[in-house]
Amino acid sequence: MTLDRTTPHLLNTIEQALLTHVDSGYRWRDHEAHLDTLAPGAYVVLGDRAIRKNEATRDETLAAWATATDLPGFALRSSSSDRSPAVEWHPDGPDRGMAIAELTWDEDRSQRAAFGLERSAGQTWLVTWSALVEGDPIPIDRQRVAALAEISSLDAVRSLGAARTLLDLSYLRLHALPRTPLLFLPETRFSCHGSGVCCTHPMTIGIEANTARFISDTDWNVANPALEGSFLEPIPDASRSGLTFAHMLARDDAGRCRFLTPDVRCSVHNLTGRPIFKPCQIFPYIFSWCPDGICVTVHHTCPSARLGRGVAPAEREADVRSRMALASQLRTDRFRLLSNLEIGWEAFRAIEDRLLDLLDGDLPLRRKLWVALSWLEARLEDPDPDVDAEWYQQDLAVLTADPEAAFEEFASFFDPFFTRLDYRCSGTIRLEDYEPILTRWFRSLLFSKATTYAQGLVGGMNDLVVIHRILERQFKRLAGPGVSEHFWREFFGLVSTHNGNFRKFLDACHAQPGTVLHGMGDNPRLGLNLLLRPEA
Repeated sequence: MTLDRTTPHLLNTIEQALLTHVDSGYRWRDHEAHLDTLAPGAYVVLGDRAIRKNEATRDETLAAWATATDLPGFALRSSSSDRSPAVEWHPDGPDRGMAIAELTWDEDRSQRAAFGLERSAGQTWLVTWSALVEGDPIPIDRQRVAALAEISSLDAVRSLGAARTLLDLSYLRLHALPRTPLLFLPETRFSCHGSGVCCTHPMTIGIEANTARFISDTDWNVANPALEGSFLEPIPDASRSGLTFAHMLARDDAGRCRFLTPDVRCSVHNLTGRPIFKPCQIFPYIFSWCPDGICVTVHHTCPSARLGRGVAPAEREADVRSRMALASQLRTDRFRLLSNLEIGWEAFRAIEDRLLDLLDGDLPLRRKLWVALSWLEARLEDPDPDVDAEWYQQDLAVLTADPEAAFEEFASFFDPFFTRLDYRCSGTIRLEDYEPILTRWFRSLLFSKATTYAQGLVGGMNDLVVIHRILERQFKRLAGPGVSEHFWREFFGLVSTHNGNFRKFLDACHAQPGTVLHGMGDNPRLGLNLLLRPEA
């Protein structure tokens, strides 16, 4: 119900609790008054950790809050009729409930916030939790879990400003993230369609200490009676291994995340309206820095990302930024055409743009790679070469058998990475059926700079061709009439990770004498020869 002058006592007490909590705590920086509005079990932020109010002394809390000077001055927005604060009250018994009120700050900014309130034996109402609300308010038990989930945001927003409460954390997550320009390829799309790939993939979902606290302190049976049992598993000797987390998400006997529902939906996402755990928040996005901003691509292990299903990242920019705050970014301190030849960013970007254009379109991928590398070879001699029409007509089946055998032997070095595909690969999907998807992926890989930052533009393009050759080999080695969806999930999972073992092994091949790549990474002829095939 909405509080108005027909409920004067309840209105006055709730209004006074909110005014003291918001105005005194933010606008006037009266941290003591703000602390006094919190219930003993409410969460407070002390530096890099979130604990309950009664777990720290008053002096400890106020000392930690002394640096919280950059938060906005919130105020309760008044109703238009009588200038009283417009507050929606959702009771959960006589002494407990949720208030929804609109907060304003910086004169022209506003957003609704939810406040959990309780009192003992008719005493003053105290705030048990609070957070800004995204979208429409949800039932009190779910809204409480969504507010407590802000604890998991602490690691991402600590650098943005000092926080004191869950409300602060929600503000920092939603409104204080850096406004660095985000850059996307036009074909990039993603929305979750419930494939369950990320929730059943055998990767470790590491849980940081604050998020572990959120999981442990949340009554999941109240929020969702279907959720039972333990959700965390300790990681033995985590500190000795150099890990920043000591727990990981538990899995059921089938290897599925314990929070995954039978209809392949995330229980946490259903309850809070968003992913909470760090790896889940980041996936499937990949972030790469450049002087123009952050290049955003998507991990093709996810079928929705691979098939281009969903909305463009620009349409959910706030969500993408909150994920980016948690993710590591691929970076470089120099831009190279060759491994030993640095160029300016503008030249690097212009060459990358031309290569992206040449990889676009409906031609077979092998032909597009051929044209792109042929142009790049010409670019080494001419700063502005034209695209030669002959490149689109040249015969790609002229290599003799001996070099082909050497290339095939080199590609076989990567076979051990794909042994898990052996029992999953049978299916009907043919390589040529996947040409449009592979085009999107190769453009995405180039735009992500995963290969070109590591090896330079020429070496990076050669690496794309190497990956294409390895893909062809694995397809032929494992396929009967075709392969299944599992093949693509595993393949993209192996080759798309910036710092994974596949990428490390490929980089090692550049440095190892005797391999096809050693000493040839800066020569476009390497990639061009790999694209050739011997005559039948």
